[in-house]
Amino acid sequence: MRATIIVRNLTEKNQAAAAEIWQNGLQQTVDAIAAKFYLPSWFMNHTLGRLFNYMATQAMSLDGDVGPNGSNLCKHWKGDDRCMFIACAEQDKVIGLVGVKKGAKEQEAASDDDASIASIWRLSVS
Repeated sequence: MRATIIVRNLTEKNQAAAAEIWQNGLQQTVDAIAAKFYLPSWFMNHTLGRLFNYMATQAMSLDGDVGPNGSNLCKHWKGDDRCMFIACAEQDKVIGLVGVKKGAKEQEAASDDDASIASIWRLSVS
């Protein structure tokens, strides 16, 4: 039997699940870096781990784009130039997310020059 996967816009109901998947995916990246690099690359491993942890802390803060338990996701990803999509499996279980934005800069509104450019942000799957 094949599972049905549905991709749709993020809703407030799914913010906490989406934030958890994103945070777990970021931690998985940190762990993968640690497993891949060896002693000669300790500095790089340590630096990237700290950078990703800082990024997660900022994003999940009260005024971060994710917010505590995803509370800011819908607000940040609702606009004419951006949208957050989630992938759902059976019984509306969130299994992935991706933010798509017109233009190349997440925090800036897209300009007319960005009409043919799109960028991906906050991509993660469980």
